[in-house]
Order: sequence, then C-alpha cells, then structure tokens
Amino acid sequence: MDSQESQLAKYRKRHNKEYLKRKADAAGDIDGEKEAKAAKTTTGATSSGVSASASAAAAAAPAGPSQPTATDLDAFMTDEERRRKRQEEADHALAMQLSGEINIETDRRDERESQIERDEKLARDLFAKWQRADTSRETEKQDSNQQQHAGPSRRAVHIDRDEEWEWVRLVKATDVNRYDTEEVMTRGRQILDKEGDKAVIKEQLTQLAVEMGCLTGKWLIKFAPDQIAEAFDRVCEAMRQGMLGSAAKRSLEPKDNLHVICVYTRDFRDKGDVHRVLNALRAKGLAPLVGKEQPSNYISPSKSVTYKTDLYTIVGIYMGNPWQLPPTIYQSNSGEFRKYT
Repeated sequence: MDSQESQLAKYRKRHNKEYLKRKADAAGDIDGEKEAKAAKTTTGATSSGVSASASAAAAAAPAGPSQPTATDLDAFMTDEERRRKRQEEADHALAMQLSGEINIETDRRDERESQIERDEKLARDLFAKWQRADTSRETEKQDSNQQQHAGPSRRAVHIDRDEEWEWVRLVKATDVNRYDTEEVMTRGRQILDKEGDKAVIKEQLTQLAVEMGCLTGKWLIKFAPDQIAEAFDRVCEAMRQGMLGSAAKRSLEPKDNLHVICVYTRDFRDKGDVHRVLNALRAKGLAPLVGKEQPSNYISPSKSVTYKTDLYTIVGIYMGNPWQLPPTIYQSNSGEFRKYT
C-alpha cells in the first residue's frame, strides 16, 4: 500500500511537470500568433478579432491534471519499478497464503491439545475408579479375614475416629438406617414450632421418624476421664461377642469433666431390643442395676442411664431446650427397664 502511494506521488509530480511544459509551449504559440496577426492587420483591427484569437488559444491550452488510473501509473513506471511492484504483489499473496495455512495449523494444534486433555482426564478418572475398586476388594478381603479369625461366636469390628468421636462398628452391619438428615431436621423443626400439646408433638415426631426411616437411638452413659478407656474397651469386647447393636462411640473430649459413651440400637420402638442392650451393658459393669448392689466390675459414676433417639439429636432437643421437651425417651431405672436377668 505504501509502495503504491509512493509511485502515485512520483507519477503526479512527473505529470504536473509535463502539464506546465505544455502550458508554457501553448502560451508561446499564442504570443507568436498575436505578433503575426498584428503584422498582417491594420492598427484599427476590431476587438472582436482579438477576442476570437484569445478564445482559440484558450481552447488550445491543455486541461488540468486528472486522477491517474492503474494503466497510467504503469505507463510512467520504469522497468525496475514494475519489477518491484510485481515482486511486492507476489510477496503479499504468498504472505496471505502462509497466514491462512498458519491459522489452519493453529486450529489443528488447539484441537489436538484439547483432545489430549480430554484423554488424560478420562485416564485419570478410570485410574481413580480402578483404585477405588481395588481398595474395596482389599477391604472386603480384610473384613473376611477378620471375620474368619473372629470365629463363629465372635464378630469383626472396625474402629475409627472423626473430629469429636471414636467409633466402633460391626464390619458387616445389616441394621444401618439411611435417611436425609437435612429433611429430618427441617420437618422436625416445623413440628416443634407449632407449639401445641407436648404429647401430640412427641407423637408427630415419632411418626416423622418412622416415615423418614430415622429409627436409631442410643443409651447414653457417662464416665470420668480415668474410666473412659476401660469402659470403651468393654464396649468393643461386648460388640465382638454380639451382645450389643451395630455401633457405639465415645467422646474424645470431656464435658463438665465427664466423657460419654453412646451405644446404639437399630429401632427405638423395639423396647425388647433396647432392654436387651441395656442388660448387656449392665453385665459388663457399664450400666447400673436398680434396687441392687452394684457388681464389683461396675465403673460408671451414674446411678441411671438414659436413652435418646437420633431424631431428637438431629432437631436439637437437648437439656433446657426452648420447647421444654425431655431430651430422652427412656430411663434405665423406669419400671419397664428395671428388670435385669
């Protein structure tokens, strides 16, 4: 583009020079014509003759410069300028072709890189899936070995921790409840906020627990810091012996200088099973007898223990709750749970 403008400027300059030269030549011709006519005519020549001659001279004068065409431009170029122009045009065409090819190759490279990223992600996902499958198979193998080593009258357990609790669970538990905790809490709070009769509220909460499958509950037993390790060892042993339910846990930090152990049952409505687990705890010296002297292996400072549903825990029914509901539903010293055999 810059080359064409430069060539155009050169052309205009050359063209203007020729125009001025032709104009000067025309002016000389006019002057010669005037002198010849002056010699041939008399002094009394009319002004009309002079005007006619002037008009003819004006008509003979060349027109002003016009916008040159590409053909005009080529006509005033030297051979070297034409050669350079053709070379520039060829170079420009080649550059445009190369630019298009580069863009196509860039698009292809981007597509290859995207495909590589997709393939790598797929490979990572498959590898993670295989790892999980291998881990699951290894865990099942270990659980099977533990169950075999436990013997026909003992059960394998698994012990782990979270931020607040140390848990012991049966390896192959079949009585685990599954429910939506958030929905249980939301609907439970709606029942509590009605502020109706307490007996009606308790019945509605029970119906919600049945509907949502939130049926688990636990005996709550408190121990001093120097008793908690021994107490939890007894709970683990009782689970291995098949005396308890499928899970239990102990607090990692004391509250009011006391730890708590929670021993779960599968269904708070099954009072027979709830009573059975309580008596197993009594046999291990972890829950108190009622109306009798405590055995020599008894280590809990509590005179009675209480039972609380998981639904009550989820909706926040604790001691001193704003709904003035009792936080537990059973007590070990009540009439229906006093008996120990």
